[in-house]
Amino acid sequence: MTKTIQQIANLKSPIIHTCLKFLKLSLLLSILLFVQINFACNNSESEQTSNKSNPEIKENTPVLNSSQKPVPTPIETPTPNPTKTPIPTPTTPKLGIGVKEILAEANQSMENLKSFAFLVELSMELIDGESNIIVPFNIEGKFVAPDRSSSTISNPFLGPSNSIETIAIGNKFYEKLPGNDGWNITNQASFGDPRNMALGDSGILRLETTAGIKFIDKEQLLGYDSYKFDLDISDSDINMQLFGLTANNKDTSVTYWISEEDYYLLKLDVQTSSKIQEGQSILGLPPGDVKINIKISFTNINDESIIINEPLVKQNNNQGDFKITHKTYLKAPEMIIDNEKSYTAILEMDNGSSVEIELFANDVPVTVNNFVFLASDGYYDGVTFHRVIPGFMAQTGDPTGTGSGGPGYRFENEFSPNRLHDEPGILSMANAGIQNGAGTNGSQFFITYTETHYLDGYENGAPKNCSAPMTSCHSVFGKVTKGMEKIIAIAPRDPQTANFKGDSIKTIRIFENNEPFKLNQ
Repeated sequence: MTKTIQQIANLKSPIIHTCLKFLKLSLLLSILLFVQINFACNNSESEQTSNKSNPEIKENTPVLNSSQKPVPTPIETPTPNPTKTPIPTPTTPKLGIGVKEILAEANQSMENLKSFAFLVELSMELIDGESNIIVPFNIEGKFVAPDRSSSTISNPFLGPSNSIETIAIGNKFYEKLPGNDGWNITNQASFGDPRNMALGDSGILRLETTAGIKFIDKEQLLGYDSYKFDLDISDSDINMQLFGLTANNKDTSVTYWISEEDYYLLKLDVQTSSKIQEGQSILGLPPGDVKINIKISFTNINDESIIINEPLVKQNNNQGDFKITHKTYLKAPEMIIDNEKSYTAILEMDNGSSVEIELFANDVPVTVNNFVFLASDGYYDGVTFHRVIPGFMAQTGDPTGTGSGGPGYRFENEFSPNRLHDEPGILSMANAGIQNGAGTNGSQFFITYTETHYLDGYENGAPKNCSAPMTSCHSVFGKVTKGMEKIIAIAPRDPQTANFKGDSIKTIRIFENNEPFKLNQ
């Protein structure tokens, strides 16, 4: 249990930075904006964690087969998230029986808690003997490891809209203040970003406990059969420190749920409050005691395929002018196609023309599934052909129009000896051009104007050595069957120098066995 709670401790509360000023409570509010919470068990140190943001790919693209083709800049290939190891289902535990065994397995499951929804309710109450002044915060959002989060921060003092919205993507942080239509870029993570956490002894709030474990019951949670546990806490077990002051905690509860099937952490609730005598002397408040109330809830969303946030692209140098451009997703889609069926796509252009495309679901099902999902979800609607080289290819699939955008996830190459760049009109995935481009496929694809065998993943019927210097390997997943002349007519464009949008996709419609395909069917 100690290890479990220590690992739970690493889900620490985030930080906010803003410029709100409110009379006598201004200093208190400023400190609240930088509160960090660090839970540790059995007086042990919290395990330090680090966050590595995914490397930014400046241009996902195939390259020309010439001595002048650009040399890809090596970047770190993303590491896949660890997968859960199945564990045999235990006998239903009874009070005091089997709990330690279950928790021992739950310790390992904590390592898989990479994505979670969180709700934090925090308030400070100044008790001066005559009246109580309460300063509350509510923070609700989602975090997706290692580099994405979004949240809404609510507070009565924040104005008519009563909330600040925040988005974090990699090391870029944005906030939307009350009454503003645009987003501001900020230099640090917000209160709604759990990545900005305290490490070691640097936490402002610290909770220590030697509590025992109590099995409560079995119940359904998030669609799973689960075990519910409480920490068996008495007053003497709890010690809380706030801003370096020690307080006796009189009200703390910790409850968590793990799945019956594999002991996966599903939900964690922590509620605590404490009074700190004469805390105002450090906080700079009027005379009186300070009471802090905190309720934190984490809910596992590892298995959900949901939209986490919308990336922002700066339109000019003015603050507040970051525009929402497109969806991003938590992970690559689950299989929604049947590779025994036929799939075609109708690509409709903004200029009224259309192109018919055959998709190779039987040979490269994962790549076709990705394309079908994004097209059916409207991801490609309004997207420009951002890089068009006459005599070579036309590339699209990046809603930002820069060549560096993507859906928020990446997946591996998928090659077939039956599907090569052997004629004009071939649809193929753009990738980062490093380490074969392996693991860097997303939403961008290109359509060839000519035979380009040097982009194949196979050579003479055998897998090509894609790791050789200056070698490009791209996943073929379809071909144009009607309207190739419309593709050739697309306006040439270089995203590095273009001052116009370029020809755009209106929408892409998918057909399964000649019938319209719809998501969630």
